[in-house]
Amino acid sequence: ENIEDINKLNINNKHIVIVNQTTMSDNDFNLLIPKILDKYPYALNNTEICPATLERQKELNDTLLKHHSKTDKWLIIGDSKSNNTKKLVEIVKTKTTNYNLVSSLSEVSIIDFRNVTDVYITSGTSTPDGLIHDITKYIEKENS
Repeated sequence: ENIEDINKLNINNKHIVIVNQTTMSDNDFNLLIPKILDKYPYALNNTEICPATLERQKELNDTLLKHHSKTDKWLIIGDSKSNNTKKLVEIVKTKTTNYNLVSSLSEVSIIDFRNVTDVYITSGTSTPDGLIHDITKYIEKENS
């Protein structure tokens, strides 16, 4: 998961393949690859991060570069235990503190949207479409 983990590795085998089939942030994982290859230059890199997760992270990064006003509100919908949802939160945190991680409509209903210009919504890949729809409709109704 991190450089400390790499430093702790003691593999005495020349047959090493680097594989990532989790939803770990592509940015985070790409930072680790050179460190692994420094330690094990004969290792083969075979990353397999979920394409939907990569696309969501890329879109979020692109949108954040264009829109990160202090009056914008960012909602990340998903389970706080979901790795891909946590990565979306980490990405948002790089540009703003005006965000909420929510996993239910009741959590959204207590958010203060006063003085918010725009609301941006993203979600973990395993978040049910119905929940995303319900939260979006609620925000549209309450803030129109």
